[in-house]
Amino acid sequence: MPPIYAQEFAALLKNSRVEMIDKASHAFHLEQREQVSKLVIDFLNPSPEQGWAQVERRGLIGRGPADYALCLALVHHLSISGNVPLGSLVGWLALITRAGVVEFVPKEDPMVQ
Repeated sequence: MPPIYAQEFAALLKNSRVEMIDKASHAFHLEQREQVSKLVIDFLNPSPEQGWAQVERRGLIGRGPADYALCLALVHHLSISGNVPLGSLVGWLALITRAGVVEFVPKEDPMVQ
């Protein structure tokens, strides 16, 4: 998600925390705000539970579910580029969030070509 969207989303959600998750490093160009955390995760190869006895640092599923997810430019990357079946992707999203908005770009879109 472009950093500006995380900032705008955080501004709308007063007294809430926003976790900005990105695979690319532009997450770290975000202006520092207390209510926005920046995480870099490769969703096709996420970090597992880690630390002593695998309980010190939770993986993504162990941290949630989130109350709301704004999935922009995510689903088509995972389903088209990553070859993740759409049904599996929807099931995974249901594990990590309670509600949200999903932007899906079909294969036929000129930007995907």
